[in-house]
Amino acid sequence: MIDLLRHSAADPGGTPAAPNPPPEAPPLMPTEIPPAPPVESPPDEAPAGIPAEPPPELPPNGPPEGPPMTPIELPPGSAPRQPQE
Repeated sequence: MIDLLRHSAADPGGTPAAPNPPPEAPPLMPTEIPPAPPVESPPDEAPAGIPAEPPPELPPNGPPEGPPMTPIELPPGSAPRQPQE
């Protein structure tokens, strides 16, 4: 995108001045490797908005409070139903 603030002032005839082209790197030799882009280092502090600990409203990691539910509570002495053929 062309930066409109970098243009030179227009000449008195009303023709706008040509923008300055960006500087170019010299051509590489066949054995040269192009330079790597700059590396962004991570911030020194943790970013705001990402909690490091779970929120206090969540229960701690541990066993559930009660035993797991069984699918169907059957009365004592009764056998489960057999599938029909």
